[in-house]
Amino acid sequence: MKISPAAATPTSAVTAYKNSPSPQKTAPTAPAYEVALSEESRRRQDAQHIRHIQETTTVASNLKELPQDEGLASVQKSIAAAQQKLQDDLGESNNRLVLDTRPLESIPTSYSDGMVEALIALDFERSVGPRIGKSVHPLYPEVQEHFNTYKYANKTLSRGSLEDFRAFNLKLAGIMKAGLDETEEGRASYHISMGDYTAEEVSRATDFARTLQKAGGVFVAADFQHYKVEYATGLDFSYNGTLAKVGVKTLSFMAEHKEAMDVWTKAAQGKYADERAVKNALDEAGLKDTAAAYEDMLKGSNPGIEDKLSYTFKHEAGELWTRLAGYSKRKPKEEEAAYNALQEKIRGNDTSSLTYQSYELEDASTEGHAEKLFLAKLVGIAARPPAVFVQDKTGAFHLLPPGQEDAPAEDAENEEAVDSNPRSYADAAIKRLQEKIAGIREQNLPLEEKQKQINAIKQQILTYQNMKLQDQKTETSS
Repeated sequence: MKISPAAATPTSAVTAYKNSPSPQKTAPTAPAYEVALSEESRRRQDAQHIRHIQETTTVASNLKELPQDEGLASVQKSIAAAQQKLQDDLGESNNRLVLDTRPLESIPTSYSDGMVEALIALDFERSVGPRIGKSVHPLYPEVQEHFNTYKYANKTLSRGSLEDFRAFNLKLAGIMKAGLDETEEGRASYHISMGDYTAEEVSRATDFARTLQKAGGVFVAADFQHYKVEYATGLDFSYNGTLAKVGVKTLSFMAEHKEAMDVWTKAAQGKYADERAVKNALDEAGLKDTAAAYEDMLKGSNPGIEDKLSYTFKHEAGELWTRLAGYSKRKPKEEEAAYNALQEKIRGNDTSSLTYQSYELEDASTEGHAEKLFLAKLVGIAARPPAVFVQDKTGAFHLLPPGQEDAPAEDAENEEAVDSNPRSYADAAIKRLQEKIAGIREQNLPLEEKQKQINAIKQQILTYQNMKLQDQKTETSS
C-alpha cells in the first residue's frame, strides 16, 4: 500500500517550534586541548597519500606538499557514505509506517544524529596509525594525551572497576546525547514541515523528554527514527540503557498522561521488554483507560500492523562503545565482540540500565558537546603537524621533520642540505630533538612539567627511529 505524505504544515508551524521556550543550556566547556580547524587546514591535513605523489610528480630536489584535494575528497566520500547509510538503515525489525513517496532529495543536510564527523575521525585516526612517521606526523602531545583516554579505553577499563566503567559509559552517552541535541531542530523542523506532527506536539514531546530524563536517571531523547517514518513510537536503548530514544508519538502521549508517570519512568529505565509489557503495567497500576488509550495511540500510529503491541524494544551497545572497545579491530562484528567481552567482564550477566543522578547527566551533556568537537577535529592540521615531504636525489619522498614545514625550497636544492641517504633526515631530526631535551633539562621548570615535555620529545624520537628501521629493512630487501 502506497501512502501519500500529509500536506505540509505552514512555515509558521516550524517557526513556532523553533521559537518555543526551552531550558537554558550551560555553555559547552572547552576540551582539554582546543583544536581550531580551517577548511584550508583540513585540506592540507587530509591529503596524506604519498603514494599518489610518487606516481604523479617528476623528480625534483625541492620541498613538495601533497595534493590538497585528494585527502579531502576521501573524507567527503566517507561522509557521503555515512549519510547514505543513515538514510537507508531502517533495519529489518523496524515495523513502523514507512512512506515510500518521499524522495531522497527531500532529506535536509541537518537530518542526522550529529555523530558522522566524530565517527569518521575515529576511523581515520585508527587507519592512519601504520603511516605515522612515514606520511603523517604523530598527534600533538596535548591532543594525543587527551585522545589516549579513548584509544586505550578497552585496556584501561578491563583493569578497572565497575565505577570506572560507569563513568566512561556516561561520558560516551553524553557525547551521543550532545549529537542528538545539536541536530534535533533540523529533524523536528523537517517532520513538522512534512505534516507528520504539529509544532505543539513536537514541543510537548521534547519538553517531556527532559522531565522523564530527570525522573529516570538516564538520557532521554525524542526519536524521529527515520526521515521516511511518519509516526515514531516505541523505545530503543543504547550505552547500557543510559540513552533511551523514545518515539515522538509515544513521548507526546506520555506528556498528556502524567498519571502514569511511574510506568513511564520505568519504561525509560528499560524495565519493559516490549509494548505489551508497557500496556500490562498500565493495567496492573489500575490505569485501564490510559492503557486502552495507549493501545489506540499505537493503532493510529502504526496502521497495517496486526498486533499493535508486538514491537520489541531494541538494546544496542552504541556506536562509540563498539568503535572504542574494538579500536584495534577492523570489522563491525569484531568491534561488537570486543565490547561484549568487556561488558561481560565488568558487569557479568547484569543487563539492567545504568542510571545516574540528574546533575551527573547535566554535567555529562555539557561535556559531551566539547568532547564531540574534539573527536571530530582529530582529522585536521590542528591535531598534528602538517605533512610536508622532501624529495632526495634518488626521487624518493620523505616526511619532513616537524618544525621545518616553512623551510625555503632553495635549501632543499642545496646538495649539502639534502643527503641522498634517506636515514640522514631521521638522524638530523633525532639530533635536534636530543638537543631540545638537553635544553629542557637546563631550564628552571617544575620537575613534573619538565618530565612531561621530555617524554613528548622522546615519543617523537621513537618515531624517527622507526623511520630509520623501515629504511634499513627496505635497503636489505632490495
